[in-house]
Amino acid sequence: MPTTLRFELGGTRVTVHLLSLSAMVWAVFAGWWREMLLVLGALATHEMAHYLALTGYGMTVTQIELLPLGARMEIVGMSGRPDAETGIAVAGPVNNFILLALGLLLASVGVGGGYWWDLFLQINLALAMLNLLPALPFDGGRIVRGYLAETVGVAEASRLMTNWGVVWGIILTGISAYLALCHHIYLWWPAGAGVILVITAIEYSADIPANSLGNLFRREERMRGRPPPPIEHVSAYEHETPHAVSRRLGSCGFAIIWVLDEDLHLLGTLTEEELRRAVTAGRASSQLEDLLRRQ
Repeated sequence: MPTTLRFELGGTRVTVHLLSLSAMVWAVFAGWWREMLLVLGALATHEMAHYLALTGYGMTVTQIELLPLGARMEIVGMSGRPDAETGIAVAGPVNNFILLALGLLLASVGVGGGYWWDLFLQINLALAMLNLLPALPFDGGRIVRGYLAETVGVAEASRLMTNWGVVWGIILTGISAYLALCHHIYLWWPAGAGVILVITAIEYSADIPANSLGNLFRREERMRGRPPPPIEHVSAYEHETPHAVSRRLGSCGFAIIWVLDEDLHLLGTLTEEELRRAVTAGRASSQLEDLLRRQ
């Protein structure tokens, strides 16, 4: 994913997607910086709900990528747990629906009102509804992927939901264009969300694990409940990807990948769990050298 900023926050690596920074800069120059702050506040509570849910499942976050309409997290302990992915994904939209309900309740008793209050309600409604679309990288796509993964595998479920991400993005953009051209109704958020969805879905699809990568997840499921498996040692060059390395893994045992440079000098090691985390985070096409730097 293209990023423009990288920093650490409490031991967690944070990267900012190019589209996110572009949207912030545009909002400042357009004079909408206060509206942008309100959007960022709603997004922060949305992502905090995800974070609280994943900690409830006993997981931890090692990296966060800030997207225009949310974030992608690299989670330790997610692999092989589609039920957990569904529970974590649904927490974000539920948070926005709760804020929306509280806002409406307070407005009904005379508390609040006006432009900023209405905007707060609209933002939370839009975030909740958009994120429930069955399309990656939105939460709805992750919810559906959690169910599909149990029958068709993570790789195929990811591919299907990413394709629907492109479809829904085109639909949202098309509806906005139709309303603007034929009825002079200008809705910025579905148009912007549609464009962002198409771009991020295409980027995500480039990193989707191919069928061979599904072996990384099936191996763990096959060995669950059995005696400790043997350790498999695999060597790979720094420029190779999890996709390429997965083709050389056997059908049983857990792997330790020895990462070498072109002169066959050892740069470091990666575990099979780290490969699974990279795949789950949509980094199946990242180079092993990059994964080593993220350790």
